Amino acid sequence: MDPHPQTDWNVVPPQEPRPVQPSGPQTYRLEFRGSAEEFFRIWIVNIVLSVLTLGVYYAWAKVRARRYLYANTYLAGHPFEYLAEPLPILRGNLVVAAGLGLYYLVNSLYPELGLLVLAGGFALLPWVVYQTLRFTAHNSAYRGIRFGFWGGLREAYSRYFWLGLLALLTLGLATPYVRFRQRQYIYGHIAYGTTRSRFSGQLGFFWAVYLKAVGLALLLYFGAGLLVGLGVELAPPAAVDLLSIPALGLLAFLVLVVVQQYVYARLANHTWSHTALGPVRLQARLRARDLVWISLTNLLFIALTLGLAIPWAKVRYLRYVLEHLEVRSEADLDGFVSAEGSGRVAGLGEAATDILGLEMGL
Repeated sequence: MDPHPQTDWNVVPPQEPRPVQPSGPQTYRLEFRGSAEEFFRIWIVNIVLSVLTLGVYYAWAKVRARRYLYANTYLAGHPFEYLAEPLPILRGNLVVAAGLGLYYLVNSLYPELGLLVLAGGFALLPWVVYQTLRFTAHNSAYRGIRFGFWGGLREAYSRYFWLGLLALLTLGLATPYVRFRQRQYIYGHIAYGTTRSRFSGQLGFFWAVYLKAVGLALLLYFGAGLLVGLGVELAPPAAVDLLSIPALGLLAFLVLVVVQQYVYARLANHTWSHTALGPVRLQARLRARDLVWISLTNLLFIALTLGLAIPWAKVRYLRYVLEHLEVRSEADLDGFVSAEGSGRVAGLGEAATDILGLEMGL
């Protein structure tokens, strides 16, 4: 037997087996990496410069704040981007401010025409919503690919004008149906590159949430009324008028916050969890009691600091919401394709909704 056998170099030596990459759905958590201290510095400078420039700097302030919040929001290790420029927003601010000034002028000189001008503003609301959704989506990006909004203006008038009138004529009884149709319009027409969204929410869920919210409000108001009544019975007669009215107002406000956060949490969970972008689905797990606690303590600290805690409160609320959002994808996130030729979108609608305090729900 040969003690030195020849080696067969054509034989491949055994190798360690490579780990198999998971082929199932991938789950990504959103995270916010900013801090309240950094956002406070941006916020306070924005306030000072906006005041010193009589509001002209507000467009730059808004862009600066949004860019910070977007740049510190991460998904799968990549940040989001806010690409808007201040000048379109400034032009929109000037147009909207001129419109509001005209309304107050007409209302002061010809009070009988004030209602007519207000009705005209209501008729313009769907156009404002439509422009805002297009502007916000177009100037939002992730991994170099822009978002988009493909809803039509006719649909906006259907959901925000005619259904808005329905809500008014029914004294709010049609609100669940109106809100469902508006969410359907928004979340069913979002795009990421060439991929468009699908919304599969259920109308019955909206009715259930609003009915429960009404019951919760009645229960809380009843309990609050009992507490105030007990306080009135125990308080000296001279203090009854001084304490009862402010106490009722405060309790009514607290009940409003609780109910509003309950509705927001339930509808946000349902809406986001029934929205898909191609192979990507969202999953929201917000808890109403957490949002109530965060909102009430935020309001308390804002009041105690005379408004200086606003940046801290905003970062705290945003961080909670993002940390309870998940993105589940059946495919790699690199598979999305950018849409070409989207062009520019005017910032007038964005300015109008910001000045009027409207929330689009994005």
